[in-house]
Amino acid sequence: MLKVRNLKTYFYTQRGTVKACDDISFDIDHGRNLGLVGESGCGKSMCCLSILKLIPPEGNIVSGEVLYKGRDILSMDNKELRKIRGNKISMIFQEPMTSLNPVLSIGEQMTEAVLAHKDINYKEAKALSIELLSKVKIDRPKSRFSEYPHNLSGGMRQRVMIAMAISCRPDILIADEPTTALDVTIQAGILELLDELQNEYNMSVLIVSHDFGVIARLADRVAVMYAGEIVEYAGAEDLFKNPLHLYTKGLLSSIKQIDKRDKRLSTLKGAVCELDNLPKGCRFSPRCDLASSECREALPELKEISAGHFVRCVKS
Repeated sequence: MLKVRNLKTYFYTQRGTVKACDDISFDIDHGRNLGLVGESGCGKSMCCLSILKLIPPEGNIVSGEVLYKGRDILSMDNKELRKIRGNKISMIFQEPMTSLNPVLSIGEQMTEAVLAHKDINYKEAKALSIELLSKVKIDRPKSRFSEYPHNLSGGMRQRVMIAMAISCRPDILIADEPTTALDVTIQAGILELLDELQNEYNMSVLIVSHDFGVIARLADRVAVMYAGEIVEYAGAEDLFKNPLHLYTKGLLSSIKQIDKRDKRLSTLKGAVCELDNLPKGCRFSPRCDLASSECREALPELKEISAGHFVRCVKS
């Protein structure tokens, strides 16, 4: 359904070149889910924005391909892109309060999205919008249609964003941190809703998160990002059972386990390197306990260690 090949998105600043996405490649099959996981600042959101050519003006997609059903999105003009964005590929943005227009009602924003892509009148668009609000389990959908974003809770605003994203029954749904800033019970409801909609519409989903619990709940395959690169890429079950990259192992070991209450949580030392001041060699080497002189000199490639399991490490 979607093939991303050697995607590079750079920002040219006074401090230097920020390599937000550097040689990113992955596939999303029809009806399947890919999880993109990593710490904040790794380039996950910029990767998603690059897929739809929605990067800020100061950014530049240097090279690569984003193939939707064999057609390169990056080579499309604005007219062609409008047929894809929100229609064939939809995105749920990270923070619904900043994505929804505060001076327009929920209904106005939903009908605008529907009318932009469907050949229907306003009355039909309103009926569809109310139906979608009900589908995403918002109570009193008819009255909510006339309310404004500030009248809704964070979980309800996120459900409105999901309703807008699925309004045209897209082939691919990009969900960028869909449960951020929501409490645990609301998070569980949002994940259950996404799972139900994915199965009902047979969509492909790109789920972005820093939370491995979210990834484990939804993803079929997982790409682990670090400092603008994918450092490990594998089937979800394989990656959780047999993580190969030390960064992946560190992320997994930092999750509290119920059956090991007395065990101290492990941590990764340091922080993600600045993307405009990348270290020579492996980008994870300053934080890696196993790093050698070879790691600090050689830039590792993403290589296949076993069937469908790729890792970027000179020691693998």
